[in-house]
Amino acid sequence: MTDYKRAKIQFLEWLQGQGEHRGYSPEVNYDAKVILERPRLLARSRASVEQRRYLNFKVNDEIEYKNDEFEKVYSIILDLHDGSNWDAELDTFYPLPLRLINNLANKDINEDHPVTIDLSHPGVERQKNRLQTLFPIEEEEDQEPPAERITDNRTKELNDIAKNL
Repeated sequence: MTDYKRAKIQFLEWLQGQGEHRGYSPEVNYDAKVILERPRLLARSRASVEQRRYLNFKVNDEIEYKNDEFEKVYSIILDLHDGSNWDAELDTFYPLPLRLINNLANKDINEDHPVTIDLSHPGVERQKNRLQTLFPIEEEEDQEPPAERITDNRTKELNDIAKNL
């Protein structure tokens, strides 16, 4: 038996904790099953159980959504091990930009907008469990490998020292 509502709420609460840990202040809207941080982020959750590769959804809400409030809007696709609970060790999530969802969708005969998402596509796979997409951590300026930090003058000095040895 599936209980996507409970699994989505568990995921959003977990995601909220991850965002707070990274220095953000996200809020969960339990009614809409979204996480938001005004004006930076709005992300809606969608769920499916062990799809392995292809996920099929009707994305009418995403197509019809008019954004004038948020800098970034995402649909977060949850691939759950069961349909009732979120488990960060077993389940995966894919934060996909709304523009990607809009580009994939086509209107069908019923005026719906179905979309098929291939989880093995490199662009989708790259987003798998990627917190950095939703809650980026600023890179420290001194993150370059040591060899990259050595300036030409320092290289010359080191070469001179090596010659004298």
